[in-house]
Amino acid sequence: MSRWWCGWSLAAALVLAAPVFAGDWAQWRGPHFNGSSDETDLPADFDAVRWSAPMPGPGAATPVVVADRVFVSSYDSGSRQVVAICLDRLDGNIIWQKKMGLVDAGAHPNMENHRAASSPVADLKSRRVYFLTGEGVMRGYDFDGNRKWERRFQEDYGSFEFLWGYGSSPLLHGGKLYVPVLQRSEDVQGKHDETRDSYLLILDVNNGKTIHRYVRPSDAVKESKEAYSTPIPRQVGKRTEIIILGGDYITGHDPATGQELWRHGEWNPRKIHHWRMVPSPVAYENLVYAPAPKGQPLFAIKVAGDRAAQAWQMDRNTTDVPTPLIYEGRMYVLCGGKKVLTCLDPISGNEIWSGELPAHRYFRASATAGDGKIYLINAEGEAFIVAAGGRKFRILAQASLGGYPARASIALAHGNAFIRTAERLVCVGNLKSDQ
Repeated sequence: MSRWWCGWSLAAALVLAAPVFAGDWAQWRGPHFNGSSDETDLPADFDAVRWSAPMPGPGAATPVVVADRVFVSSYDSGSRQVVAICLDRLDGNIIWQKKMGLVDAGAHPNMENHRAASSPVADLKSRRVYFLTGEGVMRGYDFDGNRKWERRFQEDYGSFEFLWGYGSSPLLHGGKLYVPVLQRSEDVQGKHDETRDSYLLILDVNNGKTIHRYVRPSDAVKESKEAYSTPIPRQVGKRTEIIILGGDYITGHDPATGQELWRHGEWNPRKIHHWRMVPSPVAYENLVYAPAPKGQPLFAIKVAGDRAAQAWQMDRNTTDVPTPLIYEGRMYVLCGGKKVLTCLDPISGNEIWSGELPAHRYFRASATAGDGKIYLINAEGEAFIVAAGGRKFRILAQASLGGYPARASIALAHGNAFIRTAERLVCVGNLKSDQ
């Protein structure tokens, strides 16, 4: 999936902006930060299961795959802790597993968020992986499982105030870690009177220390200040931006300081208080995309320097939770509640095709794509492969993998699809891709 640049090829810009290693899926939205992979020989169905590894409990974190390692966060139903897990990519055997702290089950009333919603990020050059829990505990490990550092953000900056629990994933880019905390100002539980800021943390990957903490202002109210989105990088000529979506705005930030460069937001003029933001921003050429919450329009925004203006909007079958996909010059928007996938021209916003997925339950996971195929999974563990491109909607394969709730996106790496259900991590594909 190519993504968002001005003047020259998006793929080329990403290669220059951050190292991308062939075959890896090192961050939540993959090597191009938009849900796409350059992989070929990806599975055309779900029949060839190479391995299936049981998980200690549910989790919404998408697995990341680097070299011969697979990393995933999970809730451990026995110990009631979030655990960081490293598996062997070839056979699914667990190489190491680390407990990252007890989950406060009484802090938030949502049983689907077990505090293992944040996807890890990994770097092959340094052989480091970084895990973040919904309790605000972040750790850096080497690939052998040795802990290099730990941070506890709630101890440093005050309690997280999210109605449904924290769920953003960190971004690793340019040798720094970016961790957003976009939260409501007041205490969800009514236990204290202090107000809370929303902020972006920029961390040193070597020791986890804060380089900058940028307080991100918002005039959103109550739950509308909350976001579960993940930042993405955007390269525009020689300038790199970090894009953040939430709190009724989409903003571009200086990667060195977090300082805001531009801002756009027009989807909540009445200041509705329950429009929390779940999907992440997307970018393609000189446009960035902001899906408004609760089935409201998806906005395409043209950014030039410090100015941002709406280019077009999509009004029907929009997303509330899944992040849109960009792949081979097209945008794919999954309406999780209606179970409809729509293919658009990302420049004009014109619809190319739309189709309903024959699923029994809603979709929370975001679509991913590679090798001409789009991979999707719904909350019930019903997985689908849809043909990318073309002039019409075509389902190529489907299977019921079970394991409610399945909320992690399908990672595509080294010729395989890595599928996380509530109960298992499954690797589908052909062994010949490793030879």
